[in-house]
Amino acid sequence: MSSISLVTGNTCPAGYTYISSWPACRAALSAYSSSLPPDGSAIFGYDFVDTETEQSWPKGCYHCDDVNGCTDGAWYNNHGTGSANAGAQVMCGKMDDFEPTAKDQILFIGDSDVDYWTGVENNDSFGDAGTTKFNVGVGGYTCKDVKNEVAPFLDVFDPSRVVLVCGENDLFERSVAKTFEFFQEVVQSYIDGGVETVFAFSTKPEPSTFWLHSQYRQLDAMIVDWIETDDDIDGRFVFIDSYNGFKDLGNPNNLYQGDKLHLSARGYGYWEAWLAIAMEDNAPPSCRMWRSGECVIAGGGGGGVCVDDPNWRYNGNENFGCDWVANKPFRRCERKEGAKEACECTCA
Repeated sequence: MSSISLVTGNTCPAGYTYISSWPACRAALSAYSSSLPPDGSAIFGYDFVDTETEQSWPKGCYHCDDVNGCTDGAWYNNHGTGSANAGAQVMCGKMDDFEPTAKDQILFIGDSDVDYWTGVENNDSFGDAGTTKFNVGVGGYTCKDVKNEVAPFLDVFDPSRVVLVCGENDLFERSVAKTFEFFQEVVQSYIDGGVETVFAFSTKPEPSTFWLHSQYRQLDAMIVDWIETDDDIDGRFVFIDSYNGFKDLGNPNNLYQGDKLHLSARGYGYWEAWLAIAMEDNAPPSCRMWRSGECVIAGGGGGGVCVDDPNWRYNGNENFGCDWVANKPFRRCERKEGAKEACECTCA
């Protein structure tokens, strides 16, 4: 039986209780979706609308779908009793399974790559059957958004390990340096909050955002430099190089959904395999950075990452940088003077 029940009205079924906080409500959306059959109607983190205190709507976490007077999506109602309202459905957690939320577990946070990671709660590749995983990702989130929610998630879940994915969305609206600053603050805040280890995935070379790939590589390079130079995070922060990991596979389109942006089941399969390997190296981790299931930066520094020259331009043309080379690497790496040397990562 699922750890989450979704029923019309304002009464939880036997063995279930009202969800006790909006962070738990966010996690309940993913937990509910993870229990659905493949053709089920999933509810994602981006469907969470807001919190409120309203007597006329169900207590705690509830969901609306074409309900008069209610914006579609999930809400958290702080009212002490609440009430049934038309077709609004109350979301309840199974006692001692979901509510109260387990402490000292694994928390998945970040953007759509986390939000769409359906089923992660049931995956025993990392942790085991007794390890509870909570997914609170939200499609569209930036590192800044994640930073703003550190305190409530630490309070509700008190996780021992955190899996983080953020940064790509930031680069649509802010500089690489500012994005790195927010990323660093997220990691440091969770470490300072008592988390044993933060595991973070790098950017991805998704085909639909090729024009951002140079910024992606710059961001990843700044994170790697932080790993290599700050011994205070040794054993507390682990980086998984997804960008070059996918490049090692040839970066085929079947790693992504039809939009060539979000991960497919095959893409998530690699993430899960790489994360499982990284998490097996624990208490504390001896490897700071992984690529394709291999340690590339051991504890104490050393190693490196493939980085293209962001300032190089073929024949001085502003439009002909390493992203341009990446469109046809099999031709341009060898034939365009300076490309192979400047675009080391793309031409690897």
